[in-house]
Amino acid sequence: MKVARVCNYVAVLTFVIAAVLYLSGNNTTLIGDVTFIVVSAMAAIGVFEASRFVRLRDERKVWTYLSVGVFLFFIAEVVWGYYELILGIETPSAAMPDVFWLAGNVFLVAALYFKMQNMFMPAKSKHVLIATILGGGLLLLLMYNFVQTVASDGLTLGTAIDFVYPIFSVIQAVLSLFILLPLLKLPSKLSLPWIAITTGFMSFVVYDSVYAITNFLGVYSTGDYIDLFYILAYVLLAMGGYFKLGYTLNE
Repeated sequence: MKVARVCNYVAVLTFVIAAVLYLSGNNTTLIGDVTFIVVSAMAAIGVFEASRFVRLRDERKVWTYLSVGVFLFFIAEVVWGYYELILGIETPSAAMPDVFWLAGNVFLVAALYFKMQNMFMPAKSKHVLIATILGGGLLLLLMYNFVQTVASDGLTLGTAIDFVYPIFSVIQAVLSLFILLPLLKLPSKLSLPWIAITTGFMSFVVYDSVYAITNFLGVYSTGDYIDLFYILAYVLLAMGGYFKLGYTLNE
């Protein structure tokens, strides 16, 4: 519990410091890359700590997949920082970090799907997942059509990957919302972890959508204010792990 609590406090403190430094406008690329690594590490450790103490096998599977997904995000942040700070490649696109981010997103969607199977009938879970994926695909088309009206660079591999991330984020946000809504009727100790996680995925939706568009237009760089939504998402995932662990240990 102590480890998860420390991770939670460090994540929150890092977010506050990053917000202040972002507003100062000095060397925000370095600040952003370092902050991404720190908060993603705190989220990965926090969720992993929660998964270690879950007693029910099916629930442990959910949190194990969540922890693997967030850990892959952490690896992606380290590699991204290496590209930007060591190699001097600003905003690497269609590069090694994307391999880890894409894999991490798959694990996160799988975790949420398993959680829904635990809570609902498998058939209903499958229908919700299919409908959510179709909705995410529609979002992709709407976003790309919008971008095409203001730019004419065409579709590259990097652009395609950038626009896949909002789809994943929307799927995760919708699935976690389906998980959260029934839990809101139960004691808060059951819903708090999923309130934090759902809000975190919603923050990813905001960031990933804006990032995809601004990076396509060539106006994004690490250190933009939109990064604060990204940092906040990791902080909320760390909180979700902390709240889950607290509930598990007090059962």
